[in-house]
Amino acid sequence: MEFMKSIVCLCSIGLILCFPLQAAANGPTNFTLTSTDGEQIELSDFDGKRKLIVFFTTWCEVCQEEIAELALTYDELVDKNVQVLAINMTHEEQSKEEVKVIGEQLPYVVLYDEGGSVSKQYGVFGVPLTVLLDEKNEESARFFGPIQKEKLHSFLTKQIEKHHRGSVKQEH
Repeated sequence: MEFMKSIVCLCSIGLILCFPLQAAANGPTNFTLTSTDGEQIELSDFDGKRKLIVFFTTWCEVCQEEIAELALTYDELVDKNVQVLAINMTHEEQSKEEVKVIGEQLPYVVLYDEGGSVSKQYGVFGVPLTVLLDEKNEESARFFGPIQKEKLHSFLTKQIEKHHRGSVKQEH
């Protein structure tokens, strides 16, 4: 009997762990979230650009380092046609006001995910999580934990070169 309980427990845990991954595998769909400026922002507002989506919380020190690092490299990202979106897992926060203060200090959009629906859609189970979407909103990379600036820019450069090679082939 104990063996059966163990099997049921393990299967339940497996289903719980697989659900977010399955949601993420369905691919990004459009979403609308409120920014720290009070604007309604849709993912589709940035169609035609690469999107770097960073999921974070204010209480995560590594997250704070990551969003600060992205602020320092923001101009380089914009030059590579990348829109940065920081999505705060507001349902995990103690103070929405603290998120607003951070958002006012950053050069990119900070969004509230108050109900956690977008975090669930992307299968976020730990922060920071950074997801890179291409111009067609297809996920091209997922970085767990802090992302190194050099690694990100190297990956983006390869993606841009790949995109240009594909464009040249289509022209012929």
